Order: sequence, then structure tokens, then C-alpha cells
Amino acid sequence: MTVISPTITVSVACGVLALYVISRLLRGKGDRRPLPPGPKGLPVLGNINDLPKAGEPEWLHWLQHKDLYGPISSITVLGQPIVVINDPEVAFELMRDRSAIHSSRPSQVFSCEMVGWKNATAMSPNNNTWKIHRKNIAKVASTNTSVTMFDSVQEAESAHFLLNLLDFPDDLFAHIRKEAGTVILKITYGYTAESHGPDPLIDLAGLTMKGFAEAIVPGKWMVDIMPFLRYLPDGFPGTSFKSTGREMANTLRQCVDQPYAFVKQQMREKKHKTSFLSQAIEDIGTDAEMEFIHKWTALSLFTGGADTTVSSLMTFFLAMSVFPDVQKKAKEELDRVIGSQRLPVSADRDSLPYIMAVMKETHRWHPGAPMGIPHTSTAEDTCRGYRIPKGTIMFPNTWWFTHDPAVYPDPMIFRPERFLETPTHKPETDPRNFIFGFGRRICPGRYVADNAVFMTIAQVLTVFNIEKLVENGKVVEPEIKFEASTVSRPMPYRISIKPRSKVHEELIKAAEEVYPWEESDAKELENAKCKAVLPHQNTPRSSVFHKQFGLELSQQYFASFSPWGQSQHIVTTTDSVYTRHPGKIIATAGAIGVGAVQFPFWMLYYLFASRRPNPKWTYQQALGVFVVKSYLTWTAVIRLKTNLSLKPGWEGKRFAVIKPGPSDKYIGVVDLDPEVKPETIGGTWYPARPSSGSAVGKVVLHFHGGAYTIGDGRDGDAGFAAKTLIANTAATHVFAPQYRLASNPGCRFPAPLQDAITSYLYLTDELGIPAEKITISGDSAGGNLSLALLRYISDNPDAKLASPACAWLWSAWADPEGALTLGGTMKMHPNAPTDYLDEMVGMWGAQSLMPSKESGITLGHPNIKFLGNPFATPTPLLFLTGESEILYDHNVQLYEEFKAVEGNKVDLEVTPYGVHDIILAGQWVRFTKEAAQAAKVAGKFWDANE
Repeated sequence: MTVISPTITVSVACGVLALYVISRLLRGKGDRRPLPPGPKGLPVLGNINDLPKAGEPEWLHWLQHKDLYGPISSITVLGQPIVVINDPEVAFELMRDRSAIHSSRPSQVFSCEMVGWKNATAMSPNNNTWKIHRKNIAKVASTNTSVTMFDSVQEAESAHFLLNLLDFPDDLFAHIRKEAGTVILKITYGYTAESHGPDPLIDLAGLTMKGFAEAIVPGKWMVDIMPFLRYLPDGFPGTSFKSTGREMANTLRQCVDQPYAFVKQQMREKKHKTSFLSQAIEDIGTDAEMEFIHKWTALSLFTGGADTTVSSLMTFFLAMSVFPDVQKKAKEELDRVIGSQRLPVSADRDSLPYIMAVMKETHRWHPGAPMGIPHTSTAEDTCRGYRIPKGTIMFPNTWWFTHDPAVYPDPMIFRPERFLETPTHKPETDPRNFIFGFGRRICPGRYVADNAVFMTIAQVLTVFNIEKLVENGKVVEPEIKFEASTVSRPMPYRISIKPRSKVHEELIKAAEEVYPWEESDAKELENAKCKAVLPHQNTPRSSVFHKQFGLELSQQYFASFSPWGQSQHIVTTTDSVYTRHPGKIIATAGAIGVGAVQFPFWMLYYLFASRRPNPKWTYQQALGVFVVKSYLTWTAVIRLKTNLSLKPGWEGKRFAVIKPGPSDKYIGVVDLDPEVKPETIGGTWYPARPSSGSAVGKVVLHFHGGAYTIGDGRDGDAGFAAKTLIANTAATHVFAPQYRLASNPGCRFPAPLQDAITSYLYLTDELGIPAEKITISGDSAGGNLSLALLRYISDNPDAKLASPACAWLWSAWADPEGALTLGGTMKMHPNAPTDYLDEMVGMWGAQSLMPSKESGITLGHPNIKFLGNPFATPTPLLFLTGESEILYDHNVQLYEEFKAVEGNKVDLEVTPYGVHDIILAGQWVRFTKEAAQAAKVAGKFWDANE
């Protein structure tokens, strides 16, 4: 077995660490007042040894600071200041009263960047996106009054919880998770969970939140302390977190996409129930950026609300078994106010003060998030004479706030009376002032969660006795112990749960008539999943380092330069227009420098198959993908401009200049923008330019890819594709148009589609080639353009364009609109490490293609976005995709959607372990044999549909 040399390992690690430490030490020196007191740290490393040990409750660990250093203390780890707050007054002062500068979130490398939680409400930094999240949730959950619209849902699901508990009392924890998830699923997505047994979405949410609780633990992941570790290769000592991060990211992506796909599918079929997400989608229309934000807001409402509710209810049942006197008093109130003929409802809340006190004491006895979620300072500040530097991470010890004996006497005793006012007792502080967070970061769904916990407590105590379990004549004492995690709940325990009497048992059973079970939407979810973006089951093992090392670092470094505005100082060369801008020159120099350092390393690293992004790839394929990805990233960073000349160049006589056809051929969607009109374009013939239409046999009209921003159809661009198609199909000629690129001024949509029409008219009208002899072919963005042309032909019979013989769609870019969400689906996709596509390329293309406001259409128009917008066409369609490419899922979904349209002839070809667009890039990524094989399949498809 081959291993990396220990000498190289140590040298690389030490070198990178040295650079990192130097960068931390060279920070500017500002206010020299002391940080809050804390333990003395080690040189350079700081207080790395003072972080909580694995399995140690953080709240107890940091509580030791209170006696040693006072109400506010600090540590520093590799230059990162961390402040711990053990006094609620200090917490209010900083995180509530000064929330304008202390309400952001730390950008944890592991949880936010690698797993993807930065897009969720709870972990989003304090920016405009986060404000939209808050505003959206506030529409439905901002006050106790606003959440009354959900009372009927919560009452019904609480009654269903009683029924499940009656039938299977030993499955308490599963029932709690089911109830909490069912309520929030209905509110958020209009989804009805399985009545009995596990539900796929609830199980997925549980797995997702388990990962969240692990991902955000401070100090747990060394990459949060030393971010450079993320750029080390898989298998390097200390990088086991990378595979864990990939698994968590995949789970999170599914939890975001699956319920979203369900709602979208239900809305398309007019079967959806009104929900938070369906209402949001209706309000925003086709705004892709807002749709992305709403999708993540819904995820935050779903997972956050469910998880904290589970913690509270598990704590409640434990407390009731340990403190029977509390249960007795609660039942006395319920019997007096409610009786035994009905179950409590939300309207009874004000009449049940002791039940309210039980709920408050449940929150206090063990808060669901004992250390809250950390805040980050966005500006320098001071507090009680101490300096709070910009970027400081702050933790409030919420557990201590609810257990301070000066505020809550006998804090370990579960005593609801502490919240009741009597002539001799003033109610103690409501713990909800602490447990839901502070200032601008207070939990936006707190009223929904609060009402769900109250309703369950009231109904359970009305009908059940909760007692310690007796086995073989011995009482089993439940252990009062809680998980040491961000969202903490009791460790598993066993108790006895039985109906209070026969009358109460009948009352539980009668609930089924009052609140009948609804049919589950699990099957509908599965159907939506089949048509949505889901990870391929056989995605090979990959190396995230391939994606991240250097490339992502350079993207982050040069992010401040991109985009660079509309500088007009240009240098015209034969093939490209390069904007002369200092930032672009720096970016180019950086890319060359990084590449020069990286490439020799990869040449050695990829010698071992196990180290390649896909172990099935050859050495040349692994290096080829690396080179192409580097090039595409550079083009997107500097926004490379391509000058489309109408001069023949190297193509000589094979290059044709084409003028637009008659104006009546350009109608409908291509005539909406008054500033974009059909223009003269060029195109290249392969293998030679025919003298007339009668001199050709079968012709392929091939539209090149390049995100509508690069490419020209000439030899250096589409030459490999053309030669491969001619060699492996019955085509005698290929014509590759040089359509206008949206990255050039005035060439936004519909310019490329106008040029596609011009190209087609050139073949059919000018050269007289019958449509039945023409196959339309397009790769990536060219695949999108091919579909646009086919839709134009189908939707505009007045243009009188005949349908071609068939169409080949190679790695079709079906959703430019979705590419506007930078770092959304592409960066988190499990195939990202095994493809050369970069999210920056997609965003650049989508921004460039964006139609004008005057046209009245967006990137969501059916002539641009084909995902979710299939259409009927007499032209047989063959979708070709690579198993390892990011757009694999989209192409499978396209195939499914077009196949479902009555009358369509559709087929799908998947290249095992193939990357994106092998028909265009095959020669560069060394997938030439695979490209030839796929071309043969395309040729047979044409033959079969003649």
C-alpha cells in the first residue's frame, strides 16, 4: 500500500501552519485595553487546551470561569477571541441592547462552509439575506396572536400523539419526534406525515439536526481553529473531518431539497395545501434568488422548531416521573377546569396557570440549547472596562441563567410554583427571557414551539399517569442526565405511561373521531423526489481537496474584485477581449502562481488511483479535470471576454457568414426586447463547407457550451465534438454556429435564440436541406439553446419552421435561473468533487443571460428554464449525461419530465463515471473514448427514429 511520506506530511503541515500563524500575528493593533479575564494560554496556540473535552457538558465547563474570573471571561485560540458570559445582565447588555454589532454568527469553517449551514436562518451572518429570513418567519410566527392560525393543527397532532402513546407507550421518544415533526411539517410545507410508524421527512430532519448539533460545537473541529486544514488532501493526517462533512452536507441538502420539491410538485399539480413555503413561492413568482432564500427559511423553520420541541417534551416526561407531586397538582387543575369529557385546547391556556407554570419550569429545568448559539461581534466594543474585539465569538451560558440559585432557589428541583404569584411570593423570572436567545437573534419561531409544548403537556396530563417503571418488583430510577451537545436532551430513560382510568382511555380513543387521521403524503414525496435533484446512489468516493485546494482559496482571495464593473479599457486580440483592470491582472497572476505550485503536487498525488477524485479515472483524466476546472474558474473570476470575429481565421473556407432570415421568422419571445435584434453571425463547417444543400447527407447543427459566456464553435472550441460526431454517427457534416455570447454588451437573451433560429434557417431555407436530415445537438448551455429552439418551433407555428429529425442534449444546462444562487446546490452537490464545473461560472452565465426588464420575462421563462417546464415536441430527444457530473440529477429530471409529456419520444444515456459535457471537453479531460461511445449511442438513436 502506498502512503504519503511522513517527511512531506510534516513539512507541508508545518509550512502551512507557519503561514497561518504569521497571518494571525500580523493583525493590526487597535485598542490595547485588556480582554475579559481568563486562563493563561500557550504561545501561539493560546487556550487550545482550555476548550471542553469530548463528552463534557459545555455549560458546566464554562461555569467554572464564573468563580475564577467573574461574569464575563475570555480565551483566545490561535488569535481568535472567545468570550463566555455567565451573567444574564451582561448578555442583555451586549446581545440585546447592542445587538446591532453583536448579533452576527461566526463563520465556522466546518458547519457553515463545509456542511452548508451558512444558508440557514440560525447560522446566517447578519446580512440582508438573514433579514429576509426573519421577515418571512415573522409573517406567520411573530406573536402569540399570529400563531393562533395553527391551533387546530397543533391540537389535532397532540391528540394523535395520545393515540400513538396509548397503543405503543414504550416508543415514547419516537412518538415525541413524530409529533414535533408532524406539526411543523404541516405548517411549513403542508405535508401530512405517516400516521403510524416512521416518516421519511421526520427521520431525515432528525438526522440533519443530529449533524447540526455536532457541527457547531466550538472546538470540536480542528478546521474551525485552523481553517487551512480544509485545503489538505483526504488521507492527510488530521483530515478525517472531511468525509464527515461531506456526509453531513449531503444529508442537509436532501433535507432542504426534498420537501421543497414536494411543495413545487404539489403546486404544479394544483394539489398543494396552503403552507409557509407555498405562500412564499406564490408571492415571489419566478425570482430565483428569493426562491433559494425561502427554501432555506422553510428548512430553518422545520428543523429548528421540531428539534427544540423534542428536547422540551423529553425533559417534561422525565421530570414528571421524578416529581410526582407536580403531576398531582397539574391534574387537579385540569380536572377542575377541563374535566374528563374533552381534551384541552389552545383557548384554555389562560385558564390553566399551573400547566403554564409546568411548561415554564420544563424550559428552565433543562434548556434545549444550554449554551445557545454563538454570536459574533461585527465591530470593536467595550464592556465593563474590557475590550471586545471585532470578530469575537460570544457564548451566553443559558443553563446557568436558569440555574442561578440567587434567581431560582433550589434550581435542581422541578417546582412550577416558583412562577405563580401568591400574596407571599413574587413569580421568579420567566426562563423564556433567556432560552429563546437574545436581541435580533431571538428565536423567530418561539411562539409556535411554545404553544406546541403547552398543548402536549396539557393533553398528556389530562389522560395519562406518568410514573417510574417497576420491573420484577423493583423501581427503575430514571437517570437525570443530559446530552453534551448544542441541542441537548435527556439521555435515554424508561418510564411507565398508562391511562389514568377507563374513562380517560375512552377519551383518548374518541379523539380519533374528532381528529381523524389524514392520508400520508409520503408517496407524493417519493414521486417528487424522483423528479427532483437528488444525489446519485452510486456516486464514487471523491476528494474534496481536489475541489478546494488553492482554487477555492484563490476565489475567496479575489472575491472582492469580482465582478469588476464595466471597464472599457480593453485590448483586442485575435480570439478574446481581456479587460485591463488591476484586479484582473492580480487574479491572473495569482491563478498562474497557484497553478504553478499545485500542478507538480497533483502530478505526484494522482499517481495513486485511490487519491484521484474518482478512483475509476485514469491518471490523465484526473489531471485533465483539474486543469479544466482551474481554467474555468479563472475565466469566471476575471470575466473573460470573447471577441466573436466574422473573419475566417484558421477555419478558412469552412467558415460561413450568415445573415438573419425574414423578420416574420422572429416572433414571440425573441421579439420582446426592442434593443436585441437578429444580427449577422458566423459558423464553422466540418469536415468541409458544402457547395450546396444537395451535397450533404445528414447534418448536425451543433450549439457549443460555455455558460453563454465563452466559446465560438471554431476548431479550438467545437472541433473535437464535430470530429467525434462525424466519426461515430451517420452524419456527413456538422455546422457549429458562432452565436452571440451573453457576456458581450447587448447580447443578453434572446440574442442566442435569435442566432439559433438564424442558423436553422440557413440550413433549411438558404441551403435547402430538408429538416428530416437535420439533427440539433447542443452541449451544456448549447443544450439549453437547443431546447429553446425546439420550444420556439413548437410554440410558434406562424414562424413556419419544420421540426428536425431528432435532438441530442449533452449535459444540458436546464436551469440558468438556479445558478444565480452562488454556493447553493452546486457547491454542496455530492458530485462537486468529481466535476470541473464551478458555481462562479454558472452565476456569471446566468447574470449575463438575464433578459432586460423591458422584455417582461426572467430567467424562469419556459424558453430559458426547462427544469419543471417540459413541452410537447415531435422531435425525438436523447439526453446524455455523465454519472459523476453536477448536472447529472438535472438531466435525469429533464428526461423524466419530458418523457411524462404525452407523445414525446425520449431516451437517456449515462456515461459511467463521466464528467460534464464530454462531447465538448473530452479531449481536454481525456474522456475521448467515452465521448466516442456516447456519440455511437446518439447515432443509433437517430437511426432508430428516422
